[in-house]
Amino acid sequence: MTRPGHIRSTLFLSLLAAGTLAAALFAQHSESRPAEERRASAGSAPKAKRAEQGRGQANTSEGEKEHKTAGRATESSSLPNGETPAPATTPSPQQSTVQFQRSAEAAAVSAAEEEQSGGLEKEGPDFLWARAEWFYRQRAYPLQKIPAGALQRAIEQRNQMIREQRLNPIRSAVAGIISFPGDGLWHLMGPQPTKNPFGGNGGSPTASGRVTAIAVDPTDATGQTVYIGGAAGGVWKTTNGGAAWTPLTDDQPSLAVGSIAIDPTNHNIIYVGTGEENFNLDAYQGAGVLRSPDGGITWTQLGASTFVGPISSSIGAARIGAIAVDPNNNQIVLAGAAFADVGSLSGIYRSTNGGTAWAQVSGANAPVGAAGTSVVFDPVAANKTVYAALGFAGGVAANGIYKSADEGVTWSKLTVTTLTGTAMGRIILTIAPSTSGGTAVLYAAIADPATNSSDLLGFFKSVDAGTTWTLLPSTPAFCNHQCFYDMAVGVHPTLSGFVVVGGAAFTNNSSTLFRTTDGGTTWTDHVTYDFTIGSSSVRPHVDTHAIVFAANGATPRLYVGNDGGIMRTDNPAVVSPTHPTWVDLNATLSTIQFYPGPSAAVSDENYGFGGTQDNDTQVFSGTLDWTVGRACGDGGFTGIDTQTPTTIFTSCAPGSGPALVSKSVFNGAIVGGSSTFS
Repeated sequence: MTRPGHIRSTLFLSLLAAGTLAAALFAQHSESRPAEERRASAGSAPKAKRAEQGRGQANTSEGEKEHKTAGRATESSSLPNGETPAPATTPSPQQSTVQFQRSAEAAAVSAAEEEQSGGLEKEGPDFLWARAEWFYRQRAYPLQKIPAGALQRAIEQRNQMIREQRLNPIRSAVAGIISFPGDGLWHLMGPQPTKNPFGGNGGSPTASGRVTAIAVDPTDATGQTVYIGGAAGGVWKTTNGGAAWTPLTDDQPSLAVGSIAIDPTNHNIIYVGTGEENFNLDAYQGAGVLRSPDGGITWTQLGASTFVGPISSSIGAARIGAIAVDPNNNQIVLAGAAFADVGSLSGIYRSTNGGTAWAQVSGANAPVGAAGTSVVFDPVAANKTVYAALGFAGGVAANGIYKSADEGVTWSKLTVTTLTGTAMGRIILTIAPSTSGGTAVLYAAIADPATNSSDLLGFFKSVDAGTTWTLLPSTPAFCNHQCFYDMAVGVHPTLSGFVVVGGAAFTNNSSTLFRTTDGGTTWTDHVTYDFTIGSSSVRPHVDTHAIVFAANGATPRLYVGNDGGIMRTDNPAVVSPTHPTWVDLNATLSTIQFYPGPSAAVSDENYGFGGTQDNDTQVFSGTLDWTVGRACGDGGFTGIDTQTPTTIFTSCAPGSGPALVSKSVFNGAIVGGSSTFS
């Protein structure tokens, strides 16, 4: 099947044809983000994957000026060592390498120690920040920012290549999925999926790319019709519970997905908020809202004039991390958007004509001025009530939980009882679907802005529609220093006290999911009963981004999206000593995110390597299913020795492996169950 939309899955072919295209295709990421801002925030943001936490808290009324200047004062003044941020000069490749190596030394030592203790990747915050900085600078060099429109120009170039491509006439040494001499077209070469024989916190037995959004069709009594969104893989659909997936948006303007909503009055109408809103530098901005009237067969791009940039020289497009449809009037749609996370443009947007036109909500106490992280409607249509959360990771006055009793026209800001006067960071808000009206049960995971939302400030519950809130003190610190990046909450459709939360690898560098069945009084833990560990060797990847229950069934199935794709369990309510049975759903997904620097063998087009986001350096050997090489958590540039092609090299994102560069003299193969990288 021809898959031009998934450039990462056909990256080797594109590099063989024209090496510059692959780099350009990544340029959608933060097109207008100056490199100076990353250098400034690097000093004040010691935690992981932080794209904007150190960008500050200024909030003026002058649109463009606000975004250009917001946080510069706090960036320079909040450096822990008192140093002044580096000037906005463009380093040479040699300088960049030296800076990169120096910034990674401590993390690399930490990773080496972790390797000795069992070899599992431990995603420390410093390593993740270094990875994000490394990701951005490669795309910005030699400029200070990625030019606006780079992705669109790359798509045009790709289309021209498709018309003109002629494969290099080199005969394959072995049989494989890439044929010789070929037909001059683009073909999927994987990974579909990635095999992970090592298991552990990288998931088992397979993985795909980061899943950021999940929506289950409420009219499917079996809970098997599901839509998912990838961080850079587009929207996919299954009608058999994940056994097989179909890509739906390969030809749309953006493959970065932040949120998905199904119209509660017409299950064929699907809305997709594009742009990943996880406060990470390797997140791509979006292209507005996509709407399908026929269950994903056809799509229309909406809101381009509102959400698609560049807005100014420092503000690109929005990332839409939340979207919801009014059950009382399906023409009303609300979306939570982030334009550079803070400032007057970020917040909640409202459409009254099915997404055709959008306007930011307004009036006293309107949820504007920070990233819109959650939007949820009361499930009873007649109540016309909607809740929203603003949650810029660095913490601003606008952050908080909001409520509207008239479908988003007017708003009030709720008081989280035990946090009066306390600043809040990122917020994930959800409603128990079996509750409504004045007794609606709400849950809110709130991160601590003092740590740039790395740590959990608390998990809170309201049983009176947000009037009062109670801290649930026994909740595990489930996002473990990465709350800005992975903090997810899911509530059972009929049991308001049945909640599952998920985030980063826990203190044991393994657990990532925790469950309560009594409304947060008691929780599973990683010692006496680990909800992440399944009844078989199948288990989820860490770094959880989405947790969604199917609405139907006596024991509704639970879907979980993370850095390793998606899994489900059909028995989430089992109790000790029985563990949930996890089902791997990655078999037909092709959403792995490649970093720059894959390698294709000169004399064998069915042999190559590529470094991926949180899924290791992977080995391609002529089949769609690639295999992790067990070199490091996040693989980087790779190289093949042209004189001895069985010798290969891979770099690793700082701190994600025992060394910045690893070597294998066995084609990267697994020998005796062990990695050959060292």
